[in-house]
Amino acid sequence: MDRAQHIANCIGSIQECERQLTVLAEQIQVTRDSATLASLHEKRLELLQHQDHLANSCTRAITTFAQEKEAHELGVSRHRQSSIINNLKTELPQWPLTGVGIELCGAIPPESRRLVPGQEVAAREQDKWLLGVVVRVDGASIYVEDMVPDSTSAKAWKLSWRNVIPLPVWAPQAHFSVALFPKGAQVLALYPRTTCFYQATVEALPTKSNPMYKLQFQDDDFGGRTNFQEVAVKHVIAKPTR
Repeated sequence: MDRAQHIANCIGSIQECERQLTVLAEQIQVTRDSATLASLHEKRLELLQHQDHLANSCTRAITTFAQEKEAHELGVSRHRQSSIINNLKTELPQWPLTGVGIELCGAIPPESRRLVPGQEVAAREQDKWLLGVVVRVDGASIYVEDMVPDSTSAKAWKLSWRNVIPLPVWAPQAHFSVALFPKGAQVLALYPRTTCFYQATVEALPTKSNPMYKLQFQDDDFGGRTNFQEVAVKHVIAKPTR
């Protein structure tokens, strides 16, 4: 499937999500049974997440198409790659509840193997964990593209489930400890100004005034002193055990 068809399919799916959300909104207004109402709200959240993933996928496809065209005409420079990295989106919508969590809210892991095109992930390619985006899921195979392609034709990696970790899609409130990695936890985190994930130790948790983790990356002690880095919740995940 070419990018133009992919973009058209995404737009059609986004419109279908919008139609289903409208129907759900009408059902929520007239429903009085609490169990049914909770189920409808859960379905609405899933649709909103799916719609967001589709929008990301569509935006990604359009951006990549433009990058490929420009790269073909001008060549890809290190300066441009650096600019893309510096402008990566790090903000997440905040999960409104503190008594009840949801999968992929901060440190809360996914409940099942479920990925959709447009979803951002950490992808293990040749023993390195890299920032990527899902472009297709085909049974046991997940096709992932580098978030910052360095060639005129961004080739998707074909990976197994064990080599793909979904990134958080919700940010927990600062006092929702269940969804935050504790101080001293070993995590995998995106090193600032790169698209590579490395092992790190949590030094301080996000707060209302500073919604970033303070981390000490493994071997990041150049000059004989300990260095700490601030990393967004979106880019801090559990360290793989495999």
